[in-house]
Amino acid sequence: MGIDIEKISTLNLNESAIISYGGTAKVYRTMGDDFCYKKYKKTLGIETRNIIKENLTNLSNTNCPHYLVTPDTIYLDEEGNLQTQKMLYIDGTTGYRQFHQESIEHKTKIIDKLTELVMRITKLEYIVTDLKLNNLLWDKKYNFFAIDHDFTFYHTVPDEVGKLIKTNKNVRTYNDLFGELKPEYNLYRLYFILARMLISIDEYNLVHSIKLNKKNIREDKMLKTLNYFIQKNRSIPQQLKMQMRNLFTGNQEIIFDKNMKKDLLIYSKRKKASL
Repeated sequence: MGIDIEKISTLNLNESAIISYGGTAKVYRTMGDDFCYKKYKKTLGIETRNIIKENLTNLSNTNCPHYLVTPDTIYLDEEGNLQTQKMLYIDGTTGYRQFHQESIEHKTKIIDKLTELVMRITKLEYIVTDLKLNNLLWDKKYNFFAIDHDFTFYHTVPDEVGKLIKTNKNVRTYNDLFGELKPEYNLYRLYFILARMLISIDEYNLVHSIKLNKKNIREDKMLKTLNYFIQKNRSIPQQLKMQMRNLFTGNQEIIFDKNMKKDLLIYSKRKKASL
């Protein structure tokens, strides 16, 4: 497969073409273009840029499936530091609020396709450290794609980047409970993604509104509140509730199988029938 690497001092991207903002980058797309461009902000350090460049190159050399959307070209500045990546543009939707705006029928489709995607990624032994619904996109036919793979790894995480990715609170929490990152981390994240999808929009808004200033306290409080809403909902499958409890103790193997998926789909369909 491979990836094209081009050195370029300036890539002209019009600010009016911005379609998405992130903490470290902006995404641009010119209308009608089949590609989009992710340009990193000046505040992103050179060491981090080099780690991302090496990781994207490594990913491109694997038999990376099409639903892991990775760049076909990366652009470097005159010193050889990563500046921008170019990738296929997919016309789709992402995010929890968008999910909650879908009909019950479409929510069932999304849960179905989402779980299949994460299970496939895990079986192939990719580790997607920034796995969240904002980085999972569904198109008009409800096909799912995973985007933003700056820190997605194949099989294992290189020792030299372990410290860097621990700045991700989800990674740090997983490490504290289960040890080093393995592909099962995707399943761990899948439970919390589904939890945010299964609760009501009012409950989601409450969880999302929690704002505490002490380091790592907000994320801990959000997860505990999320678990509370899941546990109190009597109609949610008991097996999912039990596994959610286990995730807070780290004393059980992380599993997500066809039976769990089947239970969730039955729950979604029953919810639709009760409306």
